[in-house]
Amino acid sequence: MSWDASIRVHTGISWHEVEDIDSYTFNVSEMYCKAGYCIGNASGERCDIILPILHDLYKELKSNPEEYKKYNPLNGWGNYEGALKFLSHIIEACERHPSAYLFMY
Repeated sequence: MSWDASIRVHTGISWHEVEDIDSYTFNVSEMYCKAGYCIGNASGERCDIILPILHDLYKELKSNPEEYKKYNPLNGWGNYEGALKFLSHIIEACERHPSAYLFMY
């Protein structure tokens, strides 16, 4: 199972995707949670509100790679490096669209 992340705006009638970010395996969710924020909880949040939390999460993951590599999935689907890359793509997209919303499904 994986997350598909995108940035969306509401037109007043419906949601419109403005950027398809990326997808990554859900298997790294424990790593994110152990670093301080379960990233799946960000779905539906406005980018400018969630960005400080995502920045802190990224800094925490980067600060202690050996600690978080312990949470690499045993099945080999996903890893620390991929989790960082996915998170950086989300952060960059939110920075480009601060008044839009992050969706992860």
